[in-house]
Amino acid sequence: MHSESSTNLFTCQPGFEDLLGEELQRHGFFPSETGRGWLTATGDEPEDSCFAHLRMQNTIAVESTSINAIAAQLVDFFMERIRSVALPEGWPLIFRFADGMTGLGQRVKAVEKEFRVRLKKRMATLERTAGGELPRGG
Repeated sequence: MHSESSTNLFTCQPGFEDLLGEELQRHGFFPSETGRGWLTATGDEPEDSCFAHLRMQNTIAVESTSINAIAAQLVDFFMERIRSVALPEGWPLIFRFADGMTGLGQRVKAVEKEFRVRLKKRMATLERTAGGELPRGG
């Protein structure tokens, strides 16, 4: 367990947000925000979750009206986080979005494209070795 709580983003099947929130509360998490197919919660590692599809730890919110500004913030955050990490060939670079908002898919694709352009300018080899699939769970 971690010594302090971190902000986590959990994804789930749309319509199961309340069940995921209740499950996480039983494991000591404190859900805060929710949307279609996702919720955020602070806390440490739970037991195996029945309702969570994916958990992203130590998350931040990036907000802007500009695709370029969002991509720049993401690259800066990413570069800071991987400073002392050696990423393997085929490391997962995944951009996901919650369905239900018209135009969001196209915006996410544009942010991903700009993120890759900016990452390639800073570290071409790192961008080239990125994979597009999540690793298999174990």
